[in-house]
Amino acid sequence: MLKRERRKMVSPSDLVHAATMAFTCLVTYWIMTQGLGRWVDLHTDYLGGMWAAIATVFVWR
Repeated sequence: MLKRERRKMVSPSDLVHAATMAFTCLVTYWIMTQGLGRWVDLHTDYLGGMWAAIATVFVWR
């Protein structure tokens, strides 16, 4: 039988990190969708916002 590994408890700093990253992605998405709206169509606007949020995650990590 395989030994089961004990799960680590989630620390308060982990929760703060996750909340901060979620907020940063949301702000980045909002800036990109509102900022691109003047120059591109709606579908391209949402796609740009999605990629901005993904890039934020990679830069943050």
